[in-house]
Amino acid sequence: MTQDQIKRRLLQKSSFILTDDFSSEDDPALLDEGIKPYLRDIYRDLLQRVWDPQASQLREMDRLTFVEYCKLPVIVGERLFAILDEDETGYIKEEQFAAGLSSLFFGDFHSRVRLCFRM
Repeated sequence: MTQDQIKRRLLQKSSFILTDDFSSEDDPALLDEGIKPYLRDIYRDLLQRVWDPQASQLREMDRLTFVEYCKLPVIVGERLFAILDEDETGYIKEEQFAAGLSSLFFGDFHSRVRLCFRM
């Protein structure tokens, strides 16, 4: 699938994504080639706002930057961060961010429920 085809599919599906339950099973190419690169761009932008100097050197996102970005109640943001930080380093890597948020927003019903219960 070319980049132009992906962009067209995203534009066609944008109202669908916002209003309906989109699943990666519906269109895996759209998720892998359209949504995840977008989430990676968000991650790279957030790296420029990282509070922790060590995180900045590691090119990973710290807890405070993530919680501020999410605009969730602190306890919910902290729990979501802990779930995405699978290796428990205190920082989120780019792949963890993209995979976690795509699962949260575009995963199937069962993966969303599992995530909610883990929180």
